[in-house]
Amino acid sequence: SILFKSFGYTSEDILDFFYEKEHIIKKNGSFFKEFSPENLSRQRASFDIKSPKTKKVVIKKGRIFTKRALKQLEEEGLDYIPILDSELIDKAFAQQIIDQETQEILFKAGDLITEESFELMEEKGLDNFNILCVDPASSDSMRKTLVADKIQDKEEALMDIYRRLRPGNPATIEVAQDF
Repeated sequence: SILFKSFGYTSEDILDFFYEKEHIIKKNGSFFKEFSPENLSRQRASFDIKSPKTKKVVIKKGRIFTKRALKQLEEEGLDYIPILDSELIDKAFAQQIIDQETQEILFKAGDLITEESFELMEEKGLDNFNILCVDPASSDSMRKTLVADKIQDKEEALMDIYRRLRPGNPATIEVAQDF
């Protein structure tokens, strides 16, 4: 992650490279995620998923999204599917979220959603955000690495790399960049 940051990438850029995103909205007190066949394959439905045209149940609650059902829903123009609040617990934010009034950082890219996060989102009126879609076949090791990484920007990353490669030499940003 430090090497990526030394090239000028932000944590959000790195997460975008390694993970897909899911768009989450909150309507009438319930959460919905954007319908994306790629992200939904091999997942289970939290609710009965109905066809937007016929209003018939295509996927029953608790069943896995099949390719056939996903294709049908996509062709019929389904936009969002309902999800449980509990499904968002331990999912990670895909981007930094800032309070529009105070400009305070509410959540950093890669932070996990907790019960306290819901309270803060409710308090701040946050009803539209992206989370990382971590494929069960892969891992969230890059997200974990970025959370543990104390380096925040390109200059810090360059200095850190230079200090590791040339521990006895005095480090300046110009020398580190040239090296």
